[in-house]
Amino acid sequence: MTEFFSEHIDPYLVTSLTNLAVGLVLALCLRLHYVKFGTSFSNRKEFGRIFPLITLTVIVVISVVKTSLALSLGLIGALSIVRFRTPVKEPEELAYLFVTIAIGIGLGADQMPFTIMSAAFIMLSIAALSSFRSRSERPQNLYISMESTGTDPGIDVDGIAARLATQFPICDIRRVDVTASGTRASFHVEASSSAQLLKFVEEFREEHPGSELSIVEQQRVPGV
Repeated sequence: MTEFFSEHIDPYLVTSLTNLAVGLVLALCLRLHYVKFGTSFSNRKEFGRIFPLITLTVIVVISVVKTSLALSLGLIGALSIVRFRTPVKEPEELAYLFVTIAIGIGLGADQMPFTIMSAAFIMLSIAALSSFRSRSERPQNLYISMESTGTDPGIDVDGIAARLATQFPICDIRRVDVTASGTRASFHVEASSSAQLLKFVEEFREEHPGSELSIVEQQRVPGV
């Protein structure tokens, strides 16, 4: 049986299939890594679905053109007419795309041990940096503005200020406007976690379903 396979199966085909299988595994691991440790506001699960497709495609392309100079030049000409209609909006997305392409190039060039080691090192480094950043991250400066409408004119500014003071380490009243149409109030708070902010938003929605609430992050002055 071994002699049959050695005589009738091309070793290059076996190597190529192995590279594709390893590339698929690495791309899926990178996708899970991006969903868990990514910080972009886009749909990370949806964006991560293209990682296996890009990796496998790059492996096939590199495997085909690496043995032929003519094919390499033809590939350059073909790629020169490609235009991306959907721009990459965040640098993190672009960085993960580069990692995906690098995995495909490495496996397509038959550099499997180095590619696996490099991909693992990159993912572990990003995970460690993300964990360190989450522990050492400074509180967010937030500007909370609320406005009552005709359907809900009864915003208790003092009560909301007292609640914010108990939920956030820093809370300051910045502005209060009382008009015939309702009440507008603005607060500056520092939030150490998103759970605090989500809790306040849910409570405000339940108590004031007809009012408007907006939250804007304020840029921190360097050195403060």
